[in-house]
Order: sequence, then C-alpha cells, then structure tokens
Amino acid sequence: MEDRKEKIYAIVVTYNRRVLLEGCLESLLTQTISLDKIFVVDNDSKDGTSEMMEKNFHKSQIDYINIKAGILA
Repeated sequence: MEDRKEKIYAIVVTYNRRVLLEGCLESLLTQTISLDKIFVVDNDSKDGTSEMMEKNFHKSQIDYINIKAGILA
C-alpha cells in the first residue's frame, strides 16, 4: 500500500441499477491507487442490490447504506 497522508473515498449512489453498480464497484476496487473507503448509498432498490452487495462485495473497504423511507439502514 502506498505511504500517503491523504485519504481517498468514493461515494456511489444507486437505485435499481444492480448490474451497473457491480461493474462500477469492480472498477473502483481495481484502481491503480487504492481507495481507502467506498460508500454505496442505495435508495431502497428492489432489484436485488442488497443481496448482491452481501454476496459479492462484503468487504471492510465498502460501507453499504440502504435508505428505506428516509432512514439509514
């Protein structure tokens, strides 16, 4: 890992775009300079996004936030 002082974060907002989100996260995870944290904010998708996140992207580097009726989950 690079020795740097600054932190690099990515915030991804999604709603019913599971396939696009998967490709986006794979790209973010393979960047030349690694990200310190990825935040995924899901506006209560109904397309299996939360299941995909649990199965494929359950990493400490990714924080998944599912917003249901304005409440953080």
